[in-house]
Amino acid sequence: MSNIRVIEGDFRGGSAKYAIVVARFNSFIVDKLLEGAIDALLRHGVNESDITVVKAPGAFELPVLTKNVLDAGNYDAVIALGEIVHGSGYMDIEELTAIYHKGIKNGINANFVALENDQLIGFRLTYAAGQWPHDQWCTVDQWGVDFNDVCYFKSKTFLHS
Repeated sequence: MSNIRVIEGDFRGGSAKYAIVVARFNSFIVDKLLEGAIDALLRHGVNESDITVVKAPGAFELPVLTKNVLDAGNYDAVIALGEIVHGSGYMDIEELTAIYHKGIKNGINANFVALENDQLIGFRLTYAAGQWPHDQWCTVDQWGVDFNDVCYFKSKTFLHS
């Protein structure tokens, strides 16, 4: 084992400045995401004074607001958090499978599936950059970021008793 070369990152935030751009819509979910992001940064040595939270009205405004924060150049890293809830039963297994496959690009799988006792209890599916359907509700031309550089997250949590 002494001949094995190990490369691992440093989990210290150092003196970096972080912005978290977060959607206010669906706050019952997004607030928990924000709490988790802040907790992760603090646990990795980031000072509270180096974290700025920027609130957007909803998930659809996140790309534009995130780009504005990035363009300002005041932060070393920007984290964007939002959630769109479509309601129960809005996707079937075929659509889930198709989205899952569109979440794999360049050998990277950005999907997450949660199982408990062989039961699906939740998931986060991610369309890889440039792999998601550009529809009438997307305002890509206003984002200032190329469509092929943007991922799109879909998630669903199943309730069980």
